[in-house]
Amino acid sequence: MTKGKRFGLLLSAGMLAAALTGCSSKTETGAAPIDPPPVSAEELMKGITGAAADETMGGASGEMAPMSHGSVKLDGAGTTLYEEDGDGFVVPVSLALPKSDTPEQTALTYLVEDGPGQKLLPAGFVPPLPKGTKVNKVTIGDDGQALVDFSPAFTDYNPADERKILEALTWTLTGFPKVKSVKISVGGQLLPEMPQAAMPLDDPLTRAMGINLEVGQGVNPGRATPVTLYFCNQTTTHFLYHVPVTRLIDRTDDPARAA
Repeated sequence: MTKGKRFGLLLSAGMLAAALTGCSSKTETGAAPIDPPPVSAEELMKGITGAAADETMGGASGEMAPMSHGSVKLDGAGTTLYEEDGDGFVVPVSLALPKSDTPEQTALTYLVEDGPGQKLLPAGFVPPLPKGTKVNKVTIGDDGQALVDFSPAFTDYNPADERKILEALTWTLTGFPKVKSVKISVGGQLLPEMPQAAMPLDDPLTRAMGINLEVGQGVNPGRATPVTLYFCNQTTTHFLYHVPVTRLIDRTDDPARAA
């Protein structure tokens, strides 16, 4: 994300509400959109676990300010889904979904390309899960781990989209109070790794994986602290929204101040 194209306020997750004024005031000036993150970013989070990642990312809900755009409802009453915007970022969008006894499973069906969520999204947005994917079942254990079983179509995607798929899936599910982590199976068989770019799935997925990952200039990823920042963006039809970005910065004991 280059300095010249940066806009909005940089905030820690707990300060998201304060970004609202910055979002509307900046986007009205017609500022250019932020740059997409590097496609190889998944390599940079390996080994970055524990309290630092949990503290800086675990509290980010992705909820946005009250506003509306067509059938997209951002009034706090919807379900927050993580979809892909026109710039390739995974971003939160709140939709009013049908009532269901299995709301977590219903939410995931709205992440499928050409599924029921496609027509509800702002212009330029696309659901990140592969076309034809069926969500067979979501089972949530007492420990908060959600086991999601998909149909084989889930494995048919562009390798460059692998991390986006996992981010969207993980951040959407962990937005539900009962879900703390996520495991994935296909046809009842646990996946040890993703099938295209081989991202490992040995450990349950949590928000500690980050979202829209990038590395600060001159930062050594092996000696870094992750912080989740929020930027403002808008579509060509003036739909305003926040883009969460996990940035690796020089190691610090005060991530909130650094953010």
